[in-house]
Amino acid sequence: MYKLLLVDDHDLVRYGIKRALLEHLAELDRIDEASTGQQALGLAQQTAYNLILLDISLPDRNGLDLLTQMREYFPKTAVILLSMHPERDYAIRAFRAGASGYLHKAIPFEKLVHAVSKVLQGEMYISPAVAALLVQEVAAGGGDVPLHSGLSDREFQVVGMICNGKTPTEMAEMLGVSIKTISTYRARIMSKLRIKTNADIINYCNNNHLSL
Repeated sequence: MYKLLLVDDHDLVRYGIKRALLEHLAELDRIDEASTGQQALGLAQQTAYNLILLDISLPDRNGLDLLTQMREYFPKTAVILLSMHPERDYAIRAFRAGASGYLHKAIPFEKLVHAVSKVLQGEMYISPAVAALLVQEVAAGGGDVPLHSGLSDREFQVVGMICNGKTPTEMAEMLGVSIKTISTYRARIMSKLRIKTNADIINYCNNNHLSL
């Protein structure tokens, strides 16, 4: 029997996912719930979960950061990342960070059940959309790849905050770093994307159809 932790800050989302999984996967012993990253870490320290379903957008933590921490603290626990962001924006980064799957929240319940079942059996779940991205990345090799592919996960996160109108102070508080560190990230982003202003960052995201 398997134990699963569902991490999402929306009650209705957790309710729907939990009901679908319990109805269709008899091998699930229990599903615990958390609405924040901190709460999820606390529960994971108390229980040896087989799988964690982790939302990428939490009120207190970024899902990619939490994924990295989960893989470090609980290496035997599989993690599937849940997101409203298209696969092209975060899926490759999620797998690089150690995820066993990346699921868009708009998928049908039967595909969610299939993905969870597959990962619980020790396999990875790679959707057709993610598989296509992986093929593109391999085919690109060292050739033409978008500039934002060179951003670190944290820099990519800062880009999203800038595009969403966050101030340096707000970004520093959300990431738990100093304003000076935010300025350093911003400078690196400008260099890697070959741009000069926050407006350029926003235009870059729009031109490259990045949903951040």
